[in-house]
Amino acid sequence: MDPTTALFIILALVLIFYCVVSYFSAKTWRVLHVLLVICIFFTSVVWTGLAACILKTHDHWRTEYNQIEIELAEEMRQIALIEEGIHHGSSGVIEIKEDSILKVRATLGRELLDRGRVWKNLIPGEVTPSSIMADMSHWGESNCTHSFERPVDQPDVVPAADPAAAEAGEEGGEGEAAAPILAGPPPHGLEAKMIVYLFLEMPLSAIAADAQAALVVGVDVNLAGREEMCKVPAMYCGEFAVSAVAERSVTMTPTSPLTSAQLDALNGDTTWILFEMMPQDAHAIFADLTDEQIQLVMTDNADEFLRHGQVVADKEVEDRWMRVKFVKDHIEVVDADVVSEDGAGGDYKRDFNSIGQTLSPWLRDTDGEGKVEFGIGDEATLGAHAATALMREQQACEEIERIYARPLRDFEFLFHNAYLRRIEMSNEAMVLNRHLQLLEDENKGVIERGNRVAAARTDEINKLNADLERFRFELDAVQKHEQSLQAQREETSSDLSRLYTSNVYLADRLAAIQAALKKQIDEQTRQAAATRP
Repeated sequence: MDPTTALFIILALVLIFYCVVSYFSAKTWRVLHVLLVICIFFTSVVWTGLAACILKTHDHWRTEYNQIEIELAEEMRQIALIEEGIHHGSSGVIEIKEDSILKVRATLGRELLDRGRVWKNLIPGEVTPSSIMADMSHWGESNCTHSFERPVDQPDVVPAADPAAAEAGEEGGEGEAAAPILAGPPPHGLEAKMIVYLFLEMPLSAIAADAQAALVVGVDVNLAGREEMCKVPAMYCGEFAVSAVAERSVTMTPTSPLTSAQLDALNGDTTWILFEMMPQDAHAIFADLTDEQIQLVMTDNADEFLRHGQVVADKEVEDRWMRVKFVKDHIEVVDADVVSEDGAGGDYKRDFNSIGQTLSPWLRDTDGEGKVEFGIGDEATLGAHAATALMREQQACEEIERIYARPLRDFEFLFHNAYLRRIEMSNEAMVLNRHLQLLEDENKGVIERGNRVAAARTDEINKLNADLERFRFELDAVQKHEQSLQAQREETSSDLSRLYTSNVYLADRLAAIQAALKKQIDEQTRQAAATRP
């Protein structure tokens, strides 16, 4: 039988017994006594019920308390394991957990050593040649991967999570709604005088599909349908110093004068992304790309990317690794004896000592004793200088083969060098423009003098042309007169020829006549002489 049912049966029997006894006692008791006994009975019942409730409440909360104590002890054990990776039990048992916050923090420090913090999805604000402002209200929002800081669909206003108000609402039924609180963006952590590097973001939808595949190699996220929301850095816009910081905005000044191209890019409608450190070049970035993807992404220097990791026979190649085989045991100490807490990821002068040993706590060997051991027959790929030192100085290993290593680029140095080169070229252009101006001024004087000479020569040419026209006119008249004279000459020559012929004929006739006359005269003279006595 259920204990609760049995309890109610007993209480019912007691009530019946009390009523019977009170009925028979009322015949001899006074009315006041009967009323007093009835009041005492019902008061006792009420007190018994309250006492039972209190006992039950104490029992419930005592059980709850003991359970919470057990759960608290378990939670503290789990917290100790999660935070430090080790827990010392009360019975002397030591528990060790592989994945702890301490180890993850060290791993994260290693990952962020060459990356630093990143602030993405910044909305452009006012842009001037001397300063720019970025709206931080939605920084970090992204639907590109599962590792975004705050979902895009999270409301800007959420109800207040007040345990006391919630408990009051449960006990009192409907009541006044809790006052809402602003969710807002997470703290951005930017501080005045910080140096950051600004890039423009571009959605994946603006990139060709084959190039998208090359960019997201190794990303274990399904990006289908997210090409418009998922953005990647697309254009470097310069180095900036943080000058003013607010909760939802930040103002920055360029460390070098902005060019017109940079100002045009910053005034566009795309979002910005800030890097605490200039993105570093690394061999692992291109390790998962195929040769076709490398040629697609690196159109200018694809050869050196394709050669990376290949065996080379030329011993004069400077950028190379060397695969060696150890011929005797060797121990290489990688952690320094002194741990520096000042190591700022990316500053090798504070992260490593002069011989390359680790100073920063997040770079130290957490799994070992700060050293690496090599046994006889072990193979390793080392830098050419380190391998050569081991072979020459310690005779600890021998060379197997040489591997080409693509030279890494320091983009910060390259951009600074490009800026200095731009200043140098600007100064050279200024000097050349000055020389050009001088040459233009001198050329202008030469042109003016030449124009005057040309004008004089033109006037002279015009006069000569006029003289030429007159000469041609006179020549034409002379030629016509010459033709007339030639005709007259020919006519005169013809007349003279006829006259000569006539004269010759006449002379011949005259000679004949004279001869005839002479002969006649001679004959008459002879006759006359003959007849003279």
